[in-house]
Amino acid sequence: ARFDDALFVSTFDWFDRNTGSVPQPFFTWWHALPTHLPYDAGDTYEKMFGFGESMIKSAASRERIAKVRKDSVIYKTAVTFQPEDADAIDAVYDAEIRRFDDLVKSMVEGLKREGLDKNTIVIISCDHGEEILEHGHVGHSSTTGAGDLYDELVRVPFIMWGPALLPQGKVIDAQMRTIDVMPTVFELAGIPAPDYFRGKSMLGVIRGGEPAEDRIAYAQTSRYGFGEPDPFNIKDYIFCVRTPK
Repeated sequence: ARFDDALFVSTFDWFDRNTGSVPQPFFTWWHALPTHLPYDAGDTYEKMFGFGESMIKSAASRERIAKVRKDSVIYKTAVTFQPEDADAIDAVYDAEIRRFDDLVKSMVEGLKREGLDKNTIVIISCDHGEEILEHGHVGHSSTTGAGDLYDELVRVPFIMWGPALLPQGKVIDAQMRTIDVMPTVFELAGIPAPDYFRGKSMLGVIRGGEPAEDRIAYAQTSRYGFGEPDPFNIKDYIFCVRTPK
């Protein structure tokens, strides 16, 4: 089993073993990996997006696409991707997203099965995005060694689900920030936010009591991110500020 799939299954084994007596409140953190390199969701998912021989334009392209499907790290200096690779890489990446969708579906079904869906908050987000040839390469800092902070890497989805607590189907186009997540959870749980929180609750925006205005966001990475060869002696950082302009 894949690491992330196995972790997911063990999480709901715990729920099943405690049916009717799940300790509350509870907190579960699931680090999902499908949309990380390598993109190898398998034939079932890849066929949904038309991946196959017809997408591979040359022998050289086949080698590059093979690396995307089997390597967890592809340094930017090691491979020069070409425009002819784009359709195939898009397909195998989309297949991973689709596989993740099914895992989320199973998670929600598990919560409903255990009767936990009415008082549980589910949050889906990311600590980074993924470059899919927008700037000539594939991956993010930990897998490329490039330390980029382009929009495709810092502008990530954020989804909250809580049928009894949050409006359903609402979409907020304004920019929020990951530092705003914890204050939002605290407010939903009725817990006062500590003074050291730097973010601001999004609940007012979500429920409509506060205008949806872009919040200035700061981002930082090193060249190799999580994959730094000497993480205690990093000397090269990259910073960016994302504003409404």
